[in-house]
Amino acid sequence: MAKQPIHDEDDMEDVTLPTVKAEPNPASPQHSTPTRSKELMEIWLEDHPDIPPTGLYVGHNGDGYRIPKGQWVRIPKFLKGVLDDAIVSSPVINPETGQPETWIDKRKYNYQTR
Repeated sequence: MAKQPIHDEDDMEDVTLPTVKAEPNPASPQHSTPTRSKELMEIWLEDHPDIPPTGLYVGHNGDGYRIPKGQWVRIPKFLKGVLDDAIVSSPVINPETGQPETWIDKRKYNYQTR
């Protein structure tokens, strides 16, 4: 017996994630501390090939945020930590052998704050 899909594509509804301009639901347990949802900062997310035109999706404790690139936006401060944790390792190539000597970690998504 063939398995039936859980949802047919025709039955699917478009789901829009909250943008960073809207704060997460303060009634959810992980946001019960009032200072956490109130601490905002401004950030400019620079362009990156892995960021779609709609912006970078960032998840934190079950809440989703979409950070648009190329404009100043206000985000909760804890999202900066998520961006800081997104790193990529790049090899340092020995010019004589053409082989990697070591690896360095770089921030995957560059941003500016003010």
